[in-house]
Amino acid sequence: YAQKSRFRADPANKDKFINHGLWSVSRHPNYLGEITLWFGMYMMAFPTLVGPLQHITAALSPLFVAFLLCRVSGIPILEKLADKRWGESAEYKAYKNSTAVLIPYIW
Repeated sequence: YAQKSRFRADPANKDKFINHGLWSVSRHPNYLGEITLWFGMYMMAFPTLVGPLQHITAALSPLFVAFLLCRVSGIPILEKLADKRWGESAEYKAYKNSTAVLIPYIW
């Protein structure tokens, strides 16, 4: 958050996309952090869960958040907006082709 805030606060970056710091390895590091947080909450609760029903129910929350962010509301919408805004830029195309959508070096 601090990296993006500093980036946006600099007038020289007006109408530019961020491609340094965390954004140099993931196009959506904020969503990666949120998904990691929810899976971490599940892992912390794991030892207290009793029976398969509780495990399945508890796992649904982080899986649902990940599904929403990756397939419904978060990443798909932001990717379309970014493509519309910077899609003609050679620099943006290179960034998009060389930077993971969410998980560095994986996806």
